[in-house]
Amino acid sequence: MLADADEFALDYLEAWDRHKLRSVTS
Repeated sequence: MLADADEFALDYLEAWDRHKLRSVTS
């Protein structure tokens, strides 16, 4: 359960970073 939460958080942060990068470069 905890491992799943960690993996979800990492995926979320990665997606958020990609979103921010796309917003900044646009």
